[in-house]
Amino acid sequence: MRAGASRERERERGARGRAQALRRQVTWQRPLAILVVFWAGHSTSGPEGGVAGPGKQQQLSLHGCLAGAGALPGPRMASAKVSSKAIPEQRLQQASIFKEEGNRCYKGGRFRDAVSRYHWALLQIKGLDPSMPSPLQKFVAEKPTVTPEQEKQLYSIQCDCYNNLAACLLQMQPVNYERVKEYSLKVLERQADNVKALYRAGVAFYHLGDYDKAQHYLLLATSRQPKDANVKRYLQLTESQLSSYLQKEKQLYMGMFG
Repeated sequence: MRAGASRERERERGARGRAQALRRQVTWQRPLAILVVFWAGHSTSGPEGGVAGPGKQQQLSLHGCLAGAGALPGPRMASAKVSSKAIPEQRLQQASIFKEEGNRCYKGGRFRDAVSRYHWALLQIKGLDPSMPSPLQKFVAEKPTVTPEQEKQLYSIQCDCYNNLAACLLQMQPVNYERVKEYSLKVLERQADNVKALYRAGVAFYHLGDYDKAQHYLLLATSRQPKDANVKRYLQLTESQLSSYLQKEKQLYMGMFG
């Protein structure tokens, strides 16, 4: 009886010891697991505060997070790698989805939500642009390969998102005309004849007090779309400001040398 009771106590002590060891292991593993899950869900963060997109986050279990470090047995991490050829296609597809969501928000008057969706779209394709060097390139084993067709789609998404961001900002008070100018000029780098971008650049320069540049872009816009009432109105306002400025200069010089 005493021997049986002694063995039972030994088993209980052993079970308690294993439980305590497991609790200690989970205690230090939990922060690492949280960190890995956080990184996986925010790997597309970027400019404008690093907004992360919605949708399905990559779900990583504790085993999956720690298997690569050897803390717990798990599947080989290499098996989860995505082909570099598939990465651009997936990211372009997701960017298109976010852009369409932004368009729906804009049409519904939800301009702040639209701005977020357009930023998410741009973040999806950040780093794919072959003309832009990636700051993380030296840490990446293989750079995603973009086909000519994918490159064309990438630039189309970029221009649409920047153009639509400028349109959203013009609807939000107070209007950030510096940012409207920046986004419109980004569009014009790729699409020099984009009438909407020419018009919005002209509007931005007008409100920033640069009437010469405002006139330049508005003249280009009106030459492509001469019947647009908004373009004509801002061109008239700009030319009025330039005329007033020239008149003041003329009076100044007459006072100095008259």
